[in-house]
Amino acid sequence: MLKRLILSATMMVAIGILAACGNLDTGPAETGQMTDSERIAYILGDRVLEPISQRARDRVVQLGYLNCDHMIAAPVAYQSGIYEALGINVAVTGHTGVPENMAAGNMDVAYVLYNIAIRGYLAGSPLFISAQNHTGGSVYLVVANHIQTPQDLIGATVVLGGDRDVLKWAEIARRMGIPADESYYNNVIIASDAARYQALYLGEIDAFMTCDPFGSLATYNGTGWIMATASTMFDGMMGTCCKVVMHYDFANEYPELAERMLLAHVTSIQFLYLFPYRAAEIFAHRFEMPMEVALMSIHKKLNGEGRTITWDMSVERLQNQIYANDRFDVRIEMTEELDMRGLTADHFVDLSFFNRIDAPDFDTFIRERVDPIFPLGMSLDEFTEAARARHEG
Repeated sequence: MLKRLILSATMMVAIGILAACGNLDTGPAETGQMTDSERIAYILGDRVLEPISQRARDRVVQLGYLNCDHMIAAPVAYQSGIYEALGINVAVTGHTGVPENMAAGNMDVAYVLYNIAIRGYLAGSPLFISAQNHTGGSVYLVVANHIQTPQDLIGATVVLGGDRDVLKWAEIARRMGIPADESYYNNVIIASDAARYQALYLGEIDAFMTCDPFGSLATYNGTGWIMATASTMFDGMMGTCCKVVMHYDFANEYPELAERMLLAHVTSIQFLYLFPYRAAEIFAHRFEMPMEVALMSIHKKLNGEGRTITWDMSVERLQNQIYANDRFDVRIEMTEELDMRGLTADHFVDLSFFNRIDAPDFDTFIRERVDPIFPLGMSLDEFTEAARARHEG
């Protein structure tokens, strides 16, 4: 059974995220002994940046990213001043309609799901995956407190989600031993994660699929709890999720900007790992969340679920993820068209721009610069304490 559930604007404001969250961090101000400029200089070290042309400096790069913590590298790069430090003039053009705007050429660069890039390619849009961003997992099945077992979900009112969530839900359902078939549930359509959270808060739904910060927010506020987290592994291989996608018209016309945007991406991820408390301040400001929720989300991405934010792109992992859709019987129309046209991941991945920026090896960076400070397996409290201590100097 499929229904559409709509919350009124008045109700959204009345019990909105701001009201539900309590004390919000407004966080663009500098804290601690280092400024963001000093942090960026520390990351870049002795890297020599060749000056970019006046033509490139005058070009405003149109950037989009989906409203999800998987894309945290984009707002961190924007708000910390990384783009500015690298000589790039960037405008964030929106968080809705990102796939459509990328396909139409209204955006130059976007942080989006891999399947969005594939569908754009199949439709004839000159899009390509230019870098890795997120390896997978980090999508949650959040349930109301009265839902205690997976079997309690049968017949419940749930939001199983759209295209982002379809593979994640199928994997979670199989792992929990309940049907993935929507007919077993009262599945309703609510487009945004924020609206889904508020529907749970109001008692109008029993469960929903979401990315953070809304899984962490539900836990923090006691609205519900995370029953399951999407796996980061498929058939023994690390999964893959969101990518940095570019428009070829932009990249070919402004190759130096394309490369500089990718350097900003790598620099932002390093910023996340080396200065997670400051990154959490930016996260709290961007998503209008309590600092505690921001730290919960940052901990999940950088430590609790592994080093899932990364620039280490693997075409093999992407191909394996595409095959996973077939194995879970989802996105059949996409995989069938890929098979019919003889297309593989190599056709819509182009790392030529990335390979020219001389990015450090991700595993070496983690081993040498992150593991000694934030080793894997830290609890949230341990991670928060270490991050705060580093932030305060």
